[in-house]
Amino acid sequence: MIFKKFIPLTTLLILTSCSSVTMKEGPKTYSKETVKSFEEIERENAIERYRKLRLEDLENAKSGRKKVRRISPKRYVTPKRTRPKPRPSIIPTNPDEQRIEVEQNLKFFCMEKRKDPRFSAGSTCESFTENILSECESSYQWNDKKLTRCVKSKLR
Repeated sequence: MIFKKFIPLTTLLILTSCSSVTMKEGPKTYSKETVKSFEEIERENAIERYRKLRLEDLENAKSGRKKVRRISPKRYVTPKRTRPKPRPSIIPTNPDEQRIEVEQNLKFFCMEKRKDPRFSAGSTCESFTENILSECESSYQWNDKKLTRCVKSKLR
């Protein structure tokens, strides 16, 4: 019986202790600092900083210390223009290695284009690549890298 009397009392006590009172918030107020713009705040900070520096200079002058030496920025000197080095008319290479590279490019081209319809009737890929090589040989020497570039560009 005593238990029955305490149940409503404990329930009431628990409910009131867990509840919270919400207070109405009044109008929001801001400090003067938040209304100021960034530039204004920086200006005030700068004024205060320079005021302190002037006071330090005044104290240094009274105590007989030498004035701080001013350091001026270095003058900017435009650098002299350098002329590009002239490219050699012949880019030297090893002719033996160059022959191997050119032959590999020609063979690879024929392997890649073996099913191309332009090489099926009468003309072969080998004759086409030989014509390209002879055209490039007429313009460049075998020890010049430009010969390899010529062959590669015409095979494309």
